[in-house]
Parts: sequence; C-alpha cells; structure tokens
Amino acid sequence: MNQGYGGAAFQYNTGLGFGQFPGTPHSSYPPAAPAAIAVSPPHTVKPPWVDELFDKLGKMDQKLCKLDVIEKKLEGVISRVDSMESEVKVLRETTGNTEEAVTFQGHRFDEVEKRMDKQSKKIEDLSKQIKEVSKGSCDNDLQQLREKVLDVQSRSMRDNLVFVGVKEESTEDTHQVLQTFMADEMKIDKHLDFVRVHRMGAPRSDRERETRPRPIVAKFAYYKDRDLVRQTAFEGLKGTRLFVNEQFPKEIEDRRKRLYPVRRTAYQAGGKTVLTVDKLYINGQLYIHRKPVHSSRSELLRRTHKFEDLFKPRTATQGATAPTMDTE
Repeated sequence: MNQGYGGAAFQYNTGLGFGQFPGTPHSSYPPAAPAAIAVSPPHTVKPPWVDELFDKLGKMDQKLCKLDVIEKKLEGVISRVDSMESEVKVLRETTGNTEEAVTFQGHRFDEVEKRMDKQSKKIEDLSKQIKEVSKGSCDNDLQQLREKVLDVQSRSMRDNLVFVGVKEESTEDTHQVLQTFMADEMKIDKHLDFVRVHRMGAPRSDRERETRPRPIVAKFAYYKDRDLVRQTAFEGLKGTRLFVNEQFPKEIEDRRKRLYPVRRTAYQAGGKTVLTVDKLYINGQLYIHRKPVHSSRSELLRRTHKFEDLFKPRTATQGATAPTMDTE
C-alpha cells in the first residue's frame, strides 16, 4: 500500500523475486511507472480589494520615484545655494574693501579737486596776462608791418604826380594831353619822359567829364623831372582850379587830410610848415596828433591861443617844444 496523490491506493503483487520485473522473462530493467493522474486544485475567487491595493501600491511607487527625482534636484539647489552663500560672503568682504577704498579715494579726489581749482585760477590769471601781452605785442608787430607796407607803397609812388582839373575828352591821347597841359598852363617847354600816363577811375559820361574830369596819374622816368613839375605847379597854378599833387596810398592820404586844417591854421598864424608824407613840421618841430578831448568853450579858446603862440618868433633863450593840438 502506497499513499499517492489524492489519497488513491495502488497495490502491486507480481509474485516476482528480487531483481525481477514483469514484462520480459528475466528482464533486468524496471517496469515503466504508471501514468500519474493530474488533479486540479479547487477553484478560488480573488477579493476586489486586492486589485485596488495593487493600484495604490503602483501609484505610491511612481510618487516615490518622483520624490527621488525631486530630492536629487533639491540636493543640487542646496549645493548651489551653499555656493552662492559662499560667493555672497566673498562679495560682501570685497564690497567692504571696495567701500573703504572708495572712501579713501574720495578724500584724495577732494584734495586733488581743491588743488585743481587753485591751479585753474593760476592758469586763468596767466592766460589773461599772456593774452594782454600777446595782444599788445601782436598789435605792435601788426602796426610795424603795416607801416612798412605803407612805406614800400609810398616809395613806389615817389615818382608819380596827380594832375587834377585837366580837361578830359572822350577820345584822347592822355600822354599828349598832359604834354600840352604842361606847355600851355605851366609854361614848361622841356620834353619830359614818362613811364606811364593814365586817367584814374572808371570812364564817365560826357556831362561828368565836363564838370569833373578824372585826375591824371603820371609816372616820370626821372625824379628830377617830377620835382621840376611839382615846384613849377606850386607857383604857376596858384589861383586856378588846377592842382598837381604827390600820390600816396589811401591811408597816407587820410592822415594828410587830418593834417591839412592844422597846417592851414599854423600858416595863417605865421608859422613855417612842411608836410612830408604823413608828418607835419611846424617851425622845425614835429607835430604830434592827439585824440580830441571834450572840453568847455573857454578851454578850447585857451588851447587855441596856446597853439597860436607856437608860431610867434622865439628868442635864442626860449626852448623849442614839439607843437601839439587836439584835433579830429
């Protein structure tokens, strides 16, 4: 009796001895085992809460995975925060040092600014002085240069004479007109050589030519001829409306015009006057022109009498002084 699956009992009674098996005679192989009979276990029903439990466990597992990810991220953030705190600490220390340096530099800057203000004031004062000196120097240099140019221009015109009042024709040979004028009006029979002879200014209408003929400018080939004509004109044209003058640059002419009233006054007072270029000599004294000063009538009369006293005959014991007069 053997107890098998499911409580089934099997009985073997072959009558064979030990080592003998049924099937073939005297066979030494054991007999095949009998086929087992499969018995299915009894059918059981799974409760519904089991599936719900497994779902909740799955969801919890997913959330735990997310929490792991969040934990890793938090660890990174904490690490970064720690690093930032270290950097902030370093920045605070650096900022503190910088503030101290800035404060120190601010004090230095204030000192430098005060020094700069002092230096700027000194530079401004020096600049004013330099400008004043430069202006005076430049004005002097410019005036000297202007005088040199005027002198050169005057020298280039020293051989020229200007004939004023000579009758003008629409078609004329100016050279021949001048020769005829000197022969008829000035009684000069000598042949004179000219470098150039021409009328001054633009041509005028017939009526203007009759009333205001243009002056003639003549450049003499020889200074002696020019001087002869000038001296002859002084006596030969006296009392006429014809004049022979020296030619000068406009600025020199303007200076001479300012001296004409003084020369006339000195001449009427009996003084000896000589006008050379733009310099007037009265009784051998150089006349010094001064700017007019507004004064009372009595002061002007006093100055006029004083000016006339300059032309009175002087004794040997009286000193000579340069005549001056306030004129415009």
